[in-house]
Amino acid sequence: AGTQTVGLAFGGNTTAVSSSTEEYDGSSWTAVNSMNTARKYLAGAGTQADALAFGGIITANTNVTEEYDGTNWTTSPATLATARRRLGGAGTRAAGLGFGGETTTQVAVTEEYNSNIGITTQSAWSSGGTMNNSRSYVTGAGQSTLTAGLIFGGGPGGKTNTEEYDGTSWTEQNDLATGRNYIAGGGTQTAAFGAGGYNSGGTAVNNGEEYDGTSWSETNDLNTARGQTNGFGSQTAG
Repeated sequence: AGTQTVGLAFGGNTTAVSSSTEEYDGSSWTAVNSMNTARKYLAGAGTQADALAFGGIITANTNVTEEYDGTNWTTSPATLATARRRLGGAGTRAAGLGFGGETTTQVAVTEEYNSNIGITTQSAWSSGGTMNNSRSYVTGAGQSTLTAGLIFGGGPGGKTNTEEYDGTSWTEQNDLATGRNYIAGGGTQTAAFGAGGYNSGGTAVNNGEEYDGTSWSETNDLNTARGQTNGFGSQTAG
């Protein structure tokens, strides 16, 4: 979550699932307070001081949602309706979006998260529009929003599908030039980037592409081909 100069990384896997959280200031990473629930293959959204973490796997899929205020993680009373791993996330802590992923198979489930400290029920997930293509290892443009979202790529295999979200439904758009999963991505619905990932043969690639709100165009490649990586920031500062 966050931007190139104010970033946030959390969860994952070392020799066991992790709850570790680190903040990035544009130059270096600093360890801060950990999440309450250790897990990997989770999704996130928001900023360094106002983030959301949800889903993933501990030993089994989890639906746990946590909010981060820049200092501490708080477990939300709202949980995902569908516990799943390898899902995508976008939006903000107050208005988040979770989409796709895996239960025992790939799913196209979309859920919206709304947090409001001014009401009795502070947080809740509600069903959003279903994606047109079921998939996991999918990437979202991290700076896109609940009403202007973007997802692309995914698996199994190397999918090229790109879809935009308007707050209600998903619409298919022009495909990626190179189909792949586990892509590093960022930006917005009208100015996104995707780089790296695994192609349909399972080979790590370094392809870079940019999206202008209509179609993808190839751009400079990553220096190092790789998959299962991550990205954040904007199309011009990622």
